[in-house]
Amino acid sequence: DDGEYEIALRNKLSEEVEELFSSPSEEEMADVLEVVEAILNYFKLDPYSVESTRQFKAARAGAFKDRVFLESVGSLSK
Repeated sequence: DDGEYEIALRNKLSEEVEELFSSPSEEEMADVLEVVEAILNYFKLDPYSVESTRQFKAARAGAFKDRVFLESVGSLSK
């Protein structure tokens, strides 16, 4: 059922990310991306739209390439 599959995807992603951080390699990163692709398919998300959104957000709010993390987002109100 869908609920069980979603739980399995969450668990598998967590497992693969842990393996990547324990032993960084192209093979482990490929495993993470494989699960991400399955998640995209599960939610019927277009990978090109997701990438476009990622690029837009990175341009607007920055990315992790400089090891700078945005900790919160607030609004400016008067």
